[in-house]
Amino acid sequence: MRTIRSAELSVLWYTAGKGEEDFAVHLFERHVDDVARPLDLRVPRKFATKLPASPLSYDGEIVKVCWCVRVRLFMPQIHESVAEIPFRLGNVSIGTEIAPDVPDEQV
Repeated sequence: MRTIRSAELSVLWYTAGKGEEDFAVHLFERHVDDVARPLDLRVPRKFATKLPASPLSYDGEIVKVCWCVRVRLFMPQIHESVAEIPFRLGNVSIGTEIAPDVPDEQV
């Protein structure tokens, strides 16, 4: 049986695609195994957070904005184990090409 030394829970967003990637953590909780308060991950834990108004999830061709809940476990034999559950914030559709406004006399 592997002993878990600590566990981290994060709600975060990041960008993926061309150009520089951006990243921000919205919620972060760290739980440490301690003699006074042992870490038992068999016991379900709940968390809640109020999500911000932006950035909204976006699946563009050049850039994507992705939100997820991330859990990282730190164990003695393994540096870390990470799991992510993606979710969408908002409902932004992929942009569509719009013809520029041209006055009727130029058509």
